[in-house]
Amino acid sequence: MDQKEIDLEAIGKIIWKWKTKIVLFVFIVTSLSIGISLLLPKWYKAQAVVLSPGSSDTAISPMTNILGNLGLGGVMGGDGNVFRYLAIIKSRSLRESVIRKFNLVQHYKSKNEELALEKLDKYIYFEVGDENQVVISIIDKDQDLVADITNYMIYCLDSLNIELSVSNARNNRIFMETRVNSIMDSLEFISQNLADFMKSKGILSLGDQVTAGVEQAAFMKSAIIQKEVELEVAQKSFGTNNPTVNLLKFELQSLKSKYKEFTSQNSVESLMPNFSEVPNLQLKLLKMQRQIEYYTRLIEYLGPMYEQQKFEEAKNIPTLQVLDKAIRPELKAKPKRATIVILVFLLSSIFAVTYAIIKESVYQK
Repeated sequence: MDQKEIDLEAIGKIIWKWKTKIVLFVFIVTSLSIGISLLLPKWYKAQAVVLSPGSSDTAISPMTNILGNLGLGGVMGGDGNVFRYLAIIKSRSLRESVIRKFNLVQHYKSKNEELALEKLDKYIYFEVGDENQVVISIIDKDQDLVADITNYMIYCLDSLNIELSVSNARNNRIFMETRVNSIMDSLEFISQNLADFMKSKGILSLGDQVTAGVEQAAFMKSAIIQKEVELEVAQKSFGTNNPTVNLLKFELQSLKSKYKEFTSQNSVESLMPNFSEVPNLQLKLLKMQRQIEYYTRLIEYLGPMYEQQKFEEAKNIPTLQVLDKAIRPELKAKPKRATIVILVFLLSSIFAVTYAIIKESVYQK
């Protein structure tokens, strides 16, 4: 503790001894820093804030609903607009457009556009906020130009985003249009085949026709059995050569012939299908009906998606929500003169005191 007090006292004596030189050195260096800071060029900062339009839920809601009905409701992704914006801002096409619009090659006194691009990259800053807002900042020596550059970048960002969105929607629309037309052609072809098949086979409603045919066949079979009973009774009563017996035989033979013709007929006009062909007819009908149902479900699924892509392609509205446009900055962004002067004052003071202590230590030795 005593040694520390002696050291502090010794340091105080050294500072007092060198006070004039220390104050003079600090004053000169600080004055120079003030002069230099006044000579440094002023840089101005313009800032714009844009917000992603949330998500594309409204655009894909019809598709999502249909996917949900099909049990595929989790396949659609989330919002990637923020990353899309950052990618566009970093794109060479956007930066080249800015350079040519404001003649930044000459403004930055660059030899060519490539060097101007490198300088522009150093002056562009962007960040993503907590609410997914994109903050775009640009610094420049021209107080009037910096806001115009920033707002033009927002304009280019919006234009390129619209172009990419419309291009993507156009490609999707063309693909879906081709697919929908193909499905419609297939559906029309299968439907026509079904109509031709039913017409050629005399089918109106196969189930109802089979039911009616079975009832008619059962009625005819019942009539045959009844006539056989009458014939047997007549034979026992009148003998085999009786005219009544012969008449009953003729009637029975006619009923059997009609029954055989009915159960094996192929006539379309009868509207009664051949019972032996019913399984094959039913199989062919089910196959065609399933194909029609399949293509119909595809149209129900792709139809809203196709219409949505036509809407997305047709719309041409700003896709960015600009929360804050860049305005002409009134205050400079740099240099921070007060910070420079204070920092130089502190460093020069420390340097002067340290130099004095070291110098005295060398003399004492």
